[in-house]
Amino acid sequence: MRSAPLAPSLSRAEIYEATARFITAVGDVNLQDLHDAMELCASSAFVSEDWVHKLFKTVSSAIQKHNKDLKSILKSLGQGGTVSREELRTFLRQFQPNLCDSHIDRVFGFLCASCPTGSGNLTLGHLVETICRPTLGPVQMGSNRSRLPLEDTSRLAVQLSQLCGGLENAFDHLNPCLLYEEFCTALQSLGFSHAFDFEKIFAVIDVHRSGRVPKSVFMSVLERFVLQSITENPDRDLDAPKSSSSAKKGGLMDSDKFMNDMDDRLQYFRQTFQARRQHGRNQHVPVALHEELLWEFQKAVNRLLVLESELQYRQKQEVRDDMHMRRGLIDQVRDLEAALARLTAKKNSSSAAHIQQEKVETSDSDKIPEAWHAGYREAKAASMAEIENLQKELDIAKQEKIHLQLALSQQEERWEGIQAFKAIEESQKKQGSSEAQNESRVAVRFSGGENKVTGRQDTAEGAMLDALRHFSKKRNADTFASSVKGISIAGRFIVKEVLAVEFDSIVLACGDAFNMREVTLKMPITEGARTRTNFLRECCVYTVLSEVAEVQDVIHFPGLTSGLAYCVMERLHGRLLSQHLQRIRTGHEEPLPAHAAADICDAMLHGLEACHARGVTHLDLKPSVIWEVAQPAGVVVKILDFGLARLANLGVLPADARQFFRPGAGGSSEANPQLQFDNVLAAEMPVAPPKATDGLQAWMPLAPFAQLSGAGSCWYMSPSRWCGFAVASRTAAEQPTMRLCNVPSGNLWLERGPTQDIIGVSKITAASSAIQGAAVAMQLPEGTYFEVQLRKVWPSPMLPPGSDLAVGPAIGFTRIPPQSGFSALTSKAKDWPLSWVLGYDGRFFHDGAEAAPVLNSPHFAVHEFRRHRDAKLAAAGSGDTDIEWPTGPLGWSFVELLREDTLGLLAKRSEELVVYVNGRVVSCVSVAGLYDGGPLYPLLEICGVAREVAFVCSPAGPGGEEDRDERLRAKDQLAATVESLATRSLSSISDVYAAALVAQQVFQSHSLPEVPPAFVKLLIATQLWLDQGRPDVSDHNSMLIALTHWASTVQKSQLFAGQLSPEIQEVLQRVLESSNLQAGSTAIRTAEDFRAALNEKTACSHVPPEFLRSHIQQKAAPPAKRRRAGGSSEVESMEERSVLWDLTPWTLSASHVRRVMVVLQSQDGLRISSVNIGRLEANIPDQLLLAFAECFEGPSGCNASCERRALPRLLFRDAPLPAEACPVPLSKLVEDNAAVLLFHFVRCIHLQPDDEMPVRLSAKMIGSALRENWALEELKASNLHFEDRGMDFIGEALTHGCHLLRLELAQNRITAAGVQVLAQAMINPGCALRHLELQSNEVACAGCSFLAEMLRENNSLEYLGLQHNNIAAAGAVALGTALISNSCLEELNLGRNVVGAAGAGALAAATRSNSCLLRLNLQDNGLEILAGTTIAEELSAGMQMDLDGLLDSVLPRQSLAKRSTVTRPKDGVCGSQLVSLNLRHNHLGSIGGAAVVAALQVTRTQLSELNLAWNGLGLEAAAALANLLGPHSQCILTKLDLRDNRGLGIGGVLPKALNRLTFAGKEARDDQNERRDERRRESAQHLQWLNLANIDLDNEGASLLAPSMTMFSHLEELYLYNNVQLGCARVSKPDWRPDEPVERPKEAAGAPQGICRLALSLPASLTKLALGSCALGPRVTTELFGILTTHSGLEHLGLCDNDLADGDQALLAQLHSSICKFLSSSIKNLDLSLNNLGDECAMAIITTLAREQREIIISFGANKVSQTLRELVLGTSPPKGERPKVEADLLELLETSPWLRSCFLI
Repeated sequence: MRSAPLAPSLSRAEIYEATARFITAVGDVNLQDLHDAMELCASSAFVSEDWVHKLFKTVSSAIQKHNKDLKSILKSLGQGGTVSREELRTFLRQFQPNLCDSHIDRVFGFLCASCPTGSGNLTLGHLVETICRPTLGPVQMGSNRSRLPLEDTSRLAVQLSQLCGGLENAFDHLNPCLLYEEFCTALQSLGFSHAFDFEKIFAVIDVHRSGRVPKSVFMSVLERFVLQSITENPDRDLDAPKSSSSAKKGGLMDSDKFMNDMDDRLQYFRQTFQARRQHGRNQHVPVALHEELLWEFQKAVNRLLVLESELQYRQKQEVRDDMHMRRGLIDQVRDLEAALARLTAKKNSSSAAHIQQEKVETSDSDKIPEAWHAGYREAKAASMAEIENLQKELDIAKQEKIHLQLALSQQEERWEGIQAFKAIEESQKKQGSSEAQNESRVAVRFSGGENKVTGRQDTAEGAMLDALRHFSKKRNADTFASSVKGISIAGRFIVKEVLAVEFDSIVLACGDAFNMREVTLKMPITEGARTRTNFLRECCVYTVLSEVAEVQDVIHFPGLTSGLAYCVMERLHGRLLSQHLQRIRTGHEEPLPAHAAADICDAMLHGLEACHARGVTHLDLKPSVIWEVAQPAGVVVKILDFGLARLANLGVLPADARQFFRPGAGGSSEANPQLQFDNVLAAEMPVAPPKATDGLQAWMPLAPFAQLSGAGSCWYMSPSRWCGFAVASRTAAEQPTMRLCNVPSGNLWLERGPTQDIIGVSKITAASSAIQGAAVAMQLPEGTYFEVQLRKVWPSPMLPPGSDLAVGPAIGFTRIPPQSGFSALTSKAKDWPLSWVLGYDGRFFHDGAEAAPVLNSPHFAVHEFRRHRDAKLAAAGSGDTDIEWPTGPLGWSFVELLREDTLGLLAKRSEELVVYVNGRVVSCVSVAGLYDGGPLYPLLEICGVAREVAFVCSPAGPGGEEDRDERLRAKDQLAATVESLATRSLSSISDVYAAALVAQQVFQSHSLPEVPPAFVKLLIATQLWLDQGRPDVSDHNSMLIALTHWASTVQKSQLFAGQLSPEIQEVLQRVLESSNLQAGSTAIRTAEDFRAALNEKTACSHVPPEFLRSHIQQKAAPPAKRRRAGGSSEVESMEERSVLWDLTPWTLSASHVRRVMVVLQSQDGLRISSVNIGRLEANIPDQLLLAFAECFEGPSGCNASCERRALPRLLFRDAPLPAEACPVPLSKLVEDNAAVLLFHFVRCIHLQPDDEMPVRLSAKMIGSALRENWALEELKASNLHFEDRGMDFIGEALTHGCHLLRLELAQNRITAAGVQVLAQAMINPGCALRHLELQSNEVACAGCSFLAEMLRENNSLEYLGLQHNNIAAAGAVALGTALISNSCLEELNLGRNVVGAAGAGALAAATRSNSCLLRLNLQDNGLEILAGTTIAEELSAGMQMDLDGLLDSVLPRQSLAKRSTVTRPKDGVCGSQLVSLNLRHNHLGSIGGAAVVAALQVTRTQLSELNLAWNGLGLEAAAALANLLGPHSQCILTKLDLRDNRGLGIGGVLPKALNRLTFAGKEARDDQNERRDERRRESAQHLQWLNLANIDLDNEGASLLAPSMTMFSHLEELYLYNNVQLGCARVSKPDWRPDEPVERPKEAAGAPQGICRLALSLPASLTKLALGSCALGPRVTTELFGILTTHSGLEHLGLCDNDLADGDQALLAQLHSSICKFLSSSIKNLDLSLNNLGDECAMAIITTLAREQREIIISFGANKVSQTLRELVLGTSPPKGERPKVEADLLELLETSPWLRSCFLI
């Protein structure tokens, strides 16, 4: 068969599944298979499992439909047991010719990978199994619903056997192997309806889970049920009692009669069917029609047979159920008796313990401390609470026992009655007495009738119904609870207490006796049809939403035909969101944080999204139906109360449940909807429920709590929901018309007509009582309006001008409603309070007092009125046009009105009163507060010229015909808008709108929402509309205008202005835009979009239930149990229940992090010992991460946010924290967004530069990580290009709880601006930084000024590194000045700058007054002689005379620089406090160096380390150095670095100076001289480290230096490397210059022994001697080894690059021997590298090391060692058969002593 090729696809899960196929049980991976799998994954033609499933499903269907034999098709395949790629291609293209080769190749690879042999080949058996099992795995058809009770399968087996005469004949017309679709078709053809769940039945019978059921399997599964039915004892079935359902249908006799009738009908149908088949068809009937009729007839017969077997089966099943129920009741009674005994014993023990505690309390209360009393009282309260709970459980158990015993006794009575009936029936059959039979029937009927009447009362359901009936009358929850406590519903749900009472339902707390859990049971209070229908509708909706985690789970639902309507749901712990918000608003709790509000909204919207996906719209979403679940739990919130919900697709419901969702079925609309208020939420409001006649101020406080019965809460109803309610609730009532109130008898009279009310006066009067409108005035789009017509007036001669009667009528509005059909007051109109009255002689009255009107009418209005009046009078021939009437403040008088004039009054919404005369504007008065109150009622007074006035009931409105037409068009447009919005009233947009208002309250939890006036006006209009009988909205102006005005307010997003944060407000406004019919592209219409937008603004995300339950699903070792001391109860060891909570499968958002914190702080968190996290989201707030870090073990503060004794440990991708250093690189941390968190768990972080990491992002991230960080002490962030912008983040973090001690920011392009930020941060007292490294930046002098300001105020910095920052003299002077007042800096590094003489002098001067500065580094600053003398002056301030004398003795007079005269102070001045001074690599010269050294000699200083290397020192400096080490020196050095000063060694300048110093004291022999000699040696003997490398020291100089070694009695390290003349004869070159290199001569035969003399004079304290690159040669080195062998303290000897191989064999043999002897000394490290030594020397050394059995590090690199020896030593030598003896011996030696490889470094 041909079909279109299937499109392959690949998901990430399928990639993981494909690669997981090659992982074995032990965890090893076959690399070749993994490589093949990755090639498959990389291919674009890789096929997915779904695609393979479709392919082989097509193959299997084609084989069955075309009656092909699978064996014959596969006969040519798999000759050797395996199927090749070509054979598979040929096979598949028989069914899918369009398959390309690449797809077939991937299918072949897929099948090979899934083959169970694991050999990588495709076996024939696996191909057959794949074709027969197209799902490539176990069948998942039933999912978690695949469990089927055995009785259903039994029903199928019995009915098939009876229908077909045996199971063998049941499937004769079907294929030997049938698929699921064929199975369903077969059962339908046999007459089975959809009442059977074909999917479940197929899943049960498909025992092999292959997706196909052979006939043999069908037989084996179903036959045991048929045999069980046949082998059952028929006597037991006959003796078994029949259920009450059979008795209700008429008893056993009626049932037998029905069975006989059914048999007769079946027999008739069988005979007719056989006759039809034998007779043949009618020739006039087409063949197709004949076959169709036969087929339908066969189906009808089959259906009757099924009904017959169904009836028989139900009878047997009812008998079994009755027996099971009886046995279950007996077992429950026994269990309850045992539970009763157990609870009684427990209560007695608790009571005894309580009595004992009271005795202890009364015995020695005075001797016990108060703390013990407090603990005792707490324990006593807990004990009393436990006793009370036990008492409640005991009472419930007793009542349940009583109910069950009563039910059991009633069951036994019915059983005995049935047995008696059977006995009477048998006796009647034997006697054959018809009279006795009739009497027994009468008795049975009477007994059955009595049982029918009283049976309902005997059952638990009947008792519950009676209790509900009494409760519906009095609403007494306590009485109801006492009457139903202990009742067992459905034999398992035991009632405990009443949880809540709703408007039409009640919620009970029950215990599930089967699963031992708490549940809730909800049932309707009344038994009315509407109430029951609504409740069943809600239960059906709950069943549709059974898979939604945010909806309350339904545990048990008895069905639609049960006598007692109830629904059992899960027990929720927590509270309603409305209760939480109410406590916040009353000040009992703190407002909700933004993140907590975001989590609640996210969970609510996720639940709404799931409901909408299943076609369910809630339509009554509000805080009182949102349940906050107590945490930790599987969800955050639960959505309740689906009583008004709508279901879009009724196909998901059973046919018998769809009737409840039809229009008008009970829940779609109320018969009489009412506007009510939520009493629970509005209980604390100090106002009474308002009326429709009250003003806005009365409605405003209670407006958020208004509810419309049958529609929902008003505040949460969208404009479309409002319009839908108004359209759906309208009736055929007539539109309201305006009428006048009744008038009392007297001068006034009233006559009512069909279109108008006529009112008049019997006699002329100056004033009369005002008449009020019985209903509110007519509403128009522009305002409120009514009009009157002046029908008759008194003649003008009767009204002389100036008299009191020269006035006209008065009209106005009032807010006072009428009372009992009469006007509220009997006074004049101008005296009414809460009124606005115009008239009389042109005056204006407000609230019973005359007021000056603010006219806003056109200036020509009165003129036009009078012009038309005069024209009318002229036309009538009247002669009174010249009368002057009183005009009043309005500019005209109402007495000027003529007969038949129409007078209208319009109260505009712009707060203006407009007077119309005959449709023309005459006056316009501005009135403040006109629309701030309630509705307006017309007010009319007949007086003056007015004699008779007609009040128009339905006026057309002000203005002319054009105005009226325009008004009608506007009204039609408003009606069309309402109708359009009403079509969307039941859509999901209504839920999204309500969710937005709920979110507003959650984010603004501290106050109620501000209700706009437009909403309050809508409530008032709705109340009026309801009072008027709900007429059609399109003709009801008041309701129509209120609806459209509210819709306009919502569409303009005017609900949230100024109440929320801009981000949240912007999202909510986008939701409100969706209520507009022309919503823009930014409008949010779905819950999914709403949740995504809100999460984006709040850094929140949805937490799935899998994550919420992940801490429970972690597997732990079985807990150990131990017994309490003195008791028998077992207690689980919590320490051994600790588990690892693995969170690496999830990317943690802010919501996930908060969830983890909640779990860790709960009781469930005590068993969690460690938490393993992976990736985090980028937008998690830093404060949240800080709080999260405090929940774990580590140096992250005091961990105040987590209240538990033992904190868990945090792991990042299995790396334990806290740690000394960061376990992953920075780029990985940035990728996982975990840097901020992990920095709180490491002590030292070294950030390496990474090109993939954005610079500013890393600086911002580091700044965030440093805030409130208690753990991090060292941060090395060199060469990361932070620049000045990065310093903003770091500087801010240093001032916000950062405890960083060491910060290295070298090579970050930091300028003075960045340094300023750092300096300001370090001035903050909270900054604890001690070490700051700013090497190789751009600090310059400007930056030094900021650092100087910081040094004056900082009290923590100990090290400041400013190397290579282009700092000149000004910057150094600024730093030196600041150091004078600094008391904490210990080391200042200014190397590689240009500080100059002035800067160096300022820094040296600062060292005198700063006792804390210990180390000063000025190397590589280009300092010259002037700088040296300046340093000397500043170091020896106050000692200038001594310095001059000293310099005169060592320097020629002409060489001294001119210095300023410094007077010696009277008091002694202490010199510099420096410990280390580094002047390396400058240009001081011999004179400058001598000046510095001489200053140190005469200055009382603490200097112990001096570095003058590479300064061109010569004769003058040598003399000064000798004096510095001499007897009169005030400076005691321990470390002296003089390397690279070649002028000190040429001619033995320094050795001679030291030699003269050594022998100067030998001339004095007396005691005083001896004591002076001891003092003379005191300065030199403290020197421990001396570096004389590369000073051109020759053999003679070594000889001269040898005697001086006696002075250095404590010298430990001596460096003489790079003195190439030590091992040779003296080379005198008079023209030698310091910058000329020295040639390296060869060793002569008679080599001098100067170095040997020096070696003999080395002090015993020396541990390290460096003689590298000194051209010693083998002869001198041999002698040196002999001398140094006797030196017991030498541990390290450096002899690299000394040409030790330049000699004959005898000399080399002596050298090897001396080396071996030397190794027996105390040496630990010997450096012989770069000496051209060969294998013989190496072999000798290795042999000696093995013999000594002591680990001595021998550096033998860069010598002439053979490759074979190198491989043997390194262990890389390939295995060989036979080796030379030397190699074999060496290999054996290395194998026996493997430590030699680590000691001999080759």
